[in-house]
Amino acid sequence: MDFYVITGRSGSGKSTVLKVFEDQGFYCSDNIPLALLPNFFDWCEQHAPSIKGACVGLDVRNGLERLTNQLTQLDELFQRYQINIIYLDATDDVLIKRFSATRRKHPLSSQDLSLETALTLEKQALNQLASMSKEVILTSDLSLQALKNRILDMLVNHRSQLTMVLMSFGFKNGLPSHADMVFDARVLPNPHWDADLREQTGLGDGVREYLQNHEIVDGFVNGITEYLGQWLPRYQSSERSYLTVAVGCTGGQHRSVYVVSEIAKRMPENRFNVLHRDMKMTAT
Repeated sequence: MDFYVITGRSGSGKSTVLKVFEDQGFYCSDNIPLALLPNFFDWCEQHAPSIKGACVGLDVRNGLERLTNQLTQLDELFQRYQINIIYLDATDDVLIKRFSATRRKHPLSSQDLSLETALTLEKQALNQLASMSKEVILTSDLSLQALKNRILDMLVNHRSQLTMVLMSFGFKNGLPSHADMVFDARVLPNPHWDADLREQTGLGDGVREYLQNHEIVDGFVNGITEYLGQWLPRYQSSERSYLTVAVGCTGGQHRSVYVVSEIAKRMPENRFNVLHRDMKMTAT
């Protein structure tokens, strides 16, 4: 039976991940008291194979003091059941925006404690849990659907192979915080300056034809493809679970989108999860 613990800072996407596990047939429980964890896993194990797996949400709602005092016992429990720990996090500014948008109250916030301070205390309390986690996912740049897809990919692979993400982005919106490799496509001709192409994306026929007519673009794509072809086997043979390759242009609309789509097509033997972070969904 597969056991998972979902943990991380409030607002980072734990509820979304738990829902994915639940939809995949896992027996899920959120914010279970720490003292009941051994009984929970015992009960699930006794009811195998009728239960596919179990997943528990664990965070600071259990109390900072209890978490701190019981981390040693938790580590022993996780080792005994070979529990997979997934730790979710995001940057402070993104978490603050999410709390503002949902108008939810942080579990540690109060009249005497600002949201920023609560987030800092929460991070400190969960640091050891983060270090115990074998899967750390930063959700700052992930949409809900992208996060769901990443968890689904992880469940399908079940740590049997490297999950690779090929991402386009715009430098004006910031670097992807979790990128392992970054390639700069701003050296390529820019379709943005053609008024007929400005509202299209790198997936549109007009932009594709424009870029394909420039030899430098094909050389750029081939250069990245050859580099990845040489080094991906080394990453795939390592113990890591995820590799994110990011290609950026100014706005993440034309050049980076085209380059990412071309790399994915030219390396069919390597299954990439393609993500266009900043591409405007309304563009054609």
